[in-house]
Amino acid sequence: MRGRISAALLVIVVVCLAAVVAQVIAQPSPFVICGWVSKSGGEPCDNPAVSISNLNTGAEWQAETNAINYYQLILDSNDVNAGDILRFNASCCDQLKTIEHEVTQSDIDNGGILLNISLEAPQEIIWQGDVTLINGTTFCVTAHNSGEEYVVNCTTALGALDAAAHAGGFNYTVSDEWGILFVDSIADMPNEGWSGWMYWVNYPDEPMPMVGAAEYVVEDGDVVTWYWSSSMNMTPENSPKVLIINVTVASNEFDTGKGTYPSISGTHYGTIIPSRNITVNRIYSYPCAGTGGHIEYVKIWNETAGECAFAQWKNYAGDYHNLTFNTTLTLEKGVIYNYIIKTGSYPQIIHAHYKQVNGGNITCTLFRDANGKEYDDWIPAFRLWYAPAA
Repeated sequence: MRGRISAALLVIVVVCLAAVVAQVIAQPSPFVICGWVSKSGGEPCDNPAVSISNLNTGAEWQAETNAINYYQLILDSNDVNAGDILRFNASCCDQLKTIEHEVTQSDIDNGGILLNISLEAPQEIIWQGDVTLINGTTFCVTAHNSGEEYVVNCTTALGALDAAAHAGGFNYTVSDEWGILFVDSIADMPNEGWSGWMYWVNYPDEPMPMVGAAEYVVEDGDVVTWYWSSSMNMTPENSPKVLIINVTVASNEFDTGKGTYPSISGTHYGTIIPSRNITVNRIYSYPCAGTGGHIEYVKIWNETAGECAFAQWKNYAGDYHNLTFNTTLTLEKGVIYNYIIKTGSYPQIIHAHYKQVNGGNITCTLFRDANGKEYDDWIPAFRLWYAPAA
C-alpha cells in the first residue's frame, strides 16, 4: 500500500515539475530594436520620431526617443518571427526615411536588431519648365576663371540651361579650367570638391551623356535634368537639388506651310504674330506644281516701332522663289506685324482667314486677285527665314 502511495506521489511531482518547466520554456524573451538617427549630412538629429510596423502581422509601435539621436523599442519574441518584414518610418529636422528590414533567425537568437538610420532631405526642384531652342542660333558665355568668351549652339544641354536660367531668373557659371566648358555653379550653389553639378538627358531611359554639356546636341522633346551630385552613384532620382528642363527645338523661321489650288496672282494684305523671336532676311514662296508662282513684292512692318523690311522680285533668272529683304528684321514674340505680298503666276494659297503656323499665326484681312475680286480667306503660302551673307 505504501509503495502505491509513493508511486502516486512521484507521478504528481513529475507532472508538477513538467508544468513548471513548460511555463519557464513558454516565457517570451525580450526583443530589442534600437539605433541612432542622423541627418542626410551625417549630423545627429536629436529627438527623432521613429515608428515601426510588422507588415506580416499588421502590428504597429512607436519607439522611445530622447534628447539625443537615439531610439529604442522593447518587444518580445511573440511580436516578431524570422521572416517578418519590419518597416521603419523615421523623421526629424524636416528630413525622413523609410526602411524595410527582414527579421532573420540571427536577429531572433541575438535578441534584437541594431539599425542606424540616415535620413534624407526632401528633393528641392530649383526650376522646372519648358524652353524653346532655335536651330541654327547661338549664344555667348564667358568662363569666369579665364575671362574668355565662347560661342555655343543654343540646341545643346548647356543651351537648355542658359534658356532655363533666363526663363527662371537664376544664374549659372561655367569654367574652362579643364579644357572644356563645364558648369560649376547654378542658382548661387557652387561645386565643392568632388561634389557638383551634372546633367542627364532623358533620365532614366537613356544612359548618362559622356560629353560636355556644350557639345551634347539635344532634340525636340528631350528632357534635360541638371542635378547636384556628391558621388558617381548619385542620379537625378536621389539628388537633393534638380532642374528639369523640357526642350522644344524649333526652326528659326516663320512658315505657313504649303497651300493648294485654286490659285491666282494678286495682292495680299494681313497680319502675322510670331510665337517666338525670329530673325529673318529672306522670303520663299511656295509655287503651284508646274508653274512659276512667285512673290513680286513684299513688305513687312510694325506700326508702333516703325520697323520695316521689303523685297522686290527682279525676273525669272536664278532662284526667283527666294527674295532677299533690304534689311534683317527680328520679328518679336507677340508683336503684330503687317504684310503686303504681291504675287505673280500661280502661287500656292491657304484657303483660310486665320491659321496657326510654324512660328506663330497669320490672318488674311484682304486679298484682291488679278481680276479685281476681293476675299478675306486667301493666305499666301510662304516661309520667312534667315540666310547668312555669302
